[in-house]
Amino acid sequence: MQVLRAPVGGLFRHVYDLTQELARRGHQVGVVADSLTSDALTGQRLRELAPSIALGTYYFPMPRTVGVGDVTTPLRVRRLANTLKIDVLHGHGAKGGVHARLSRLGRGDRVALNTPHGGVLNYKPGTLVGGFFRSIEHAIGAITDAYIFESAFAQRRFHEMIGRPPCAEEVIHNGLAPEEFDPLPCDPDAHDFVYVGEFRGAKGIGYLIEALVEVKAADGRPATMAMAGGGPEFEQTKARIAELGLTDRIELLGVRPVRQALNRGHCLVVASLDAEIHQRSGGGDGGGQGTARLHPSALFDRAHGRPDRGALLRNAGETPRLTARLNKAVMVNHDRRFSLGLHAFLPIFESS
Repeated sequence: MQVLRAPVGGLFRHVYDLTQELARRGHQVGVVADSLTSDALTGQRLRELAPSIALGTYYFPMPRTVGVGDVTTPLRVRRLANTLKIDVLHGHGAKGGVHARLSRLGRGDRVALNTPHGGVLNYKPGTLVGGFFRSIEHAIGAITDAYIFESAFAQRRFHEMIGRPPCAEEVIHNGLAPEEFDPLPCDPDAHDFVYVGEFRGAKGIGYLIEALVEVKAADGRPATMAMAGGGPEFEQTKARIAELGLTDRIELLGVRPVRQALNRGHCLVVASLDAEIHQRSGGGDGGGQGTARLHPSALFDRAHGRPDRGALLRNAGETPRLTARLNKAVMVNHDRRFSLGLHAFLPIFESS
């Protein structure tokens, strides 16, 4: 049983690939998701996955922070797991991880796995919510059979913020399917850059659009960008774009499948105010997109408290060379480390 809050972003990509591969190998899989969260693609994503979900999809309330659902949902997941005779509960993210593991309390014949995808790893030290979730993680580590991290960065971050798990742990990278290496030609009117991701403060969206003001393309004209995604700061970002006079230079695409967004720009921007960028953008690399990974030092001049526009987005004119290098690197590593068939069904599941 896969337990997650919202079927969006890299978390859902992990769940999607893993669920499909488990089904291919003859396992029956069910999914539990949040009944409070949805966007234009939520239903579509789960419908696409339906052929691999033999045990069905179920929705229970999982508030983003703290709410009544945090008490009732573990009990409901537990009852569901009993009814479906679930052997393995796999939680994803802060809320999914908590509910999956609390649901197996007192059931020694049931295995609970956890994959942190941000959440507890991204909350800043000293914040009330962050401290709350880290305290819970400390407490329920004892009822976790294994931690599966989708990147070495996530594993290191967990060790630094919470400590080493008291159980088995393993790094399992998200995989790439063969069709994701098909060329993805840009639209004739594609922008210089394309950002794909959530619109929230941790991504540094405000600094990104402010930096674009002074960025020039290789031919000297003002650079343009497409931005795909949604999130809590979408309307705020839209207003800021208008305030800066960038409406004609930034196209807001809304929420759409990633490959339908990537063809709107020549260079994929993976932005963050944290180091999580090291674990991302496999899909963009596979499709042939040049990728500018923006580290905090590129987004923000911490000494002066303002965007470092000189360092930001400077790969625009180097996209062809960057693309060739990325394609060569990712193709070499694909069969060895990032093939879906190799990564998705792990010895850690088989031993469970």
